[in-house]
Amino acid sequence: MSLRLSTLYPTAYSRVCKILDSKSTIHSLASFVQSDLYQHDKVSTSNVLVVVGLVSSRLCLIIAHEPTRQAGAMSSGAINKIIRAQDIALQQHLPVIYLVESAGLNLSHQSHGFVDIGAVFARMASLSKHKIPQASVCYGTATAGGAYLVGMADYCIFLARKARVFLAGPNLVSYAIGERNTPEQLGGEKIHALSGLMHDIASDEADIATLLRSWLTSQLRWPVFTPSVNFDYQPSSYILANILDKTPGDYRKMFATRELVLACVDADWHEFKPSSQSRMLCVFGSVMGRPLAIIANLAPIDTQAAIKVVQFISACENANTPLLFWMHTTGFQVGRDAEASGIIPAGSSLIRAVTNTNLPKITLQVGGAFGAGYYAMCGRPFGADVVLSWPTAKLAVMGPEPAAQLMTSLRVHSAKKRGVVMTSEEKKSYYDRIESEFTQQMDISYTTARLWDDAVIQPLDTPECLAFWLDVFAARSRSKR
Repeated sequence: MSLRLSTLYPTAYSRVCKILDSKSTIHSLASFVQSDLYQHDKVSTSNVLVVVGLVSSRLCLIIAHEPTRQAGAMSSGAINKIIRAQDIALQQHLPVIYLVESAGLNLSHQSHGFVDIGAVFARMASLSKHKIPQASVCYGTATAGGAYLVGMADYCIFLARKARVFLAGPNLVSYAIGERNTPEQLGGEKIHALSGLMHDIASDEADIATLLRSWLTSQLRWPVFTPSVNFDYQPSSYILANILDKTPGDYRKMFATRELVLACVDADWHEFKPSSQSRMLCVFGSVMGRPLAIIANLAPIDTQAAIKVVQFISACENANTPLLFWMHTTGFQVGRDAEASGIIPAGSSLIRAVTNTNLPKITLQVGGAFGAGYYAMCGRPFGADVVLSWPTAKLAVMGPEPAAQLMTSLRVHSAKKRGVVMTSEEKKSYYDRIESEFTQQMDISYTTARLWDDAVIQPLDTPECLAFWLDVFAARSRSKR
């Protein structure tokens, strides 16, 4: 997870940096999504870089192909990554800039990607419908699906003497209809000056940045992104660092949640119903001056904790305060007493409240995320605007040890019904295999590769990262007025 963006995406990263403002912070999204989910090579990332950053002080989402890997051809991982990026742009009302150099769909992944890549173009159409501007810059060859990434944008820039856009390349055209062309004859800047596809020609990469800035400022008059500033805020990163140093980070234990949460918020916080069950921490506060309401696990979720959070979400809706789900959960409380207390209806009400609220939602996965507790704490399927993870996050239906115990027990029972008695060695071998599989599959390197979060952040960066997304929500609200 320590690999740098410039190493994973050398060409794409260079192009992004030339477009962004010199002082812009780069917020990367889904940087470690695998190009093929059937591979377990952690370095086998998709060949699309997605970042959020400033272009002429306007906050934009940039989707850039990495042409040095598979000629920018889009695998299933790359397609899913683009779709997620487009969804974020639609939800947060961010202009999208596509830096295109792509051979289209990766044909070796066609069974995984042919249908799904259509969702990329459907979302481009939806972004246009919702008046969210899209620009495409073509740096080299853009074929088939790559051509539609250019064609469906509102504004199209060609890099002089290098951009080539066509539905089918010269070889395929020759096979199909017997017509012979050079790449320039088939899809160069002269042909697309006539076709109407191209809006501008950039003489070099520096000129691309100039044209994009002019498009955003003079043509669109897109609003400047203005972060909230609170000069009274006193950074307390040393307090957070001190707590983290003393925190073991064992997902099987409820580590210092209250202390970690309060180290990330400003001094003026207020706890909601502190005397009403301590299994959930609910806090009204702010992060670097930005209002935020926090829901954090302190123990397995029981009936009273679920009811408390439903009430807290309602109070947040009345105050129009964004929500942060600080997730470190072993799940819901189980057992006879829990069932009798109404854990299922209370948990169902909690999941409904989490799903249906219209407030902006951030999910921060810091530790274990198991069972239905993952759902109740606004896991990926439940509509969070952004899902962030610490490197310590572990996601699974249950922990490795209980999973291995349960499945071994079922295996022994099944064998016994067939008249077979498993030996101690067989039981141990099966237990160890299941435990190893669950341990591997709940690790952050496995889960983030499957787009179960939007970014992995360092714990010390948490306040700044939260403040950035709160500014994004505030800017979205202003742009829609």
